[in-house]
Amino acid sequence: TLYSMPAFWLGLLLVIAVAFSAGSNTGAIFGFICGLIFDLFLTGTPLGLSALAYALTGYAIGMFEGSMLRSGPLVTPIFAAGGTAFGILVFVVGSAILGDAGVTSIRTVGVILVSVLANAAIAPLIFPAVNWAMSDGERIRPGWKAS
Repeated sequence: TLYSMPAFWLGLLLVIAVAFSAGSNTGAIFGFICGLIFDLFLTGTPLGLSALAYALTGYAIGMFEGSMLRSGPLVTPIFAAGGTAFGILVFVVGSAILGDAGVTSIRTVGVILVSVLANAAIAPLIFPAVNWAMSDGERIRPGWKAS
């Protein structure tokens, strides 16, 4: 199934990083687009389910990040782990509601655990890269600046 594929986890991590960097609206829009791409190119899942899971995850992460007062070195792995678990659970619950009995197995717990740990481990690399990619291009350079 789709949620057990590492590409699904990495796409979810990318959505989480964008939402963390740019906020809830951008995270939801980016999540919807990424999820729709998964839905269009992969078969076996209902059209729109990945888009829904990614969009809800992007929005939720953006909302939680906006309410934070301080950040530390463990913030990105925590957000990555929580967002990954949330996104996969949305997908699994949606699949179960739509009649896919295969997602309600004990294997799903293992998939969630592995994906949460994997995304939490690589989050400190992905979040700064996404933040850099989304910056406006203005870099602070040492030296004098002509007006």
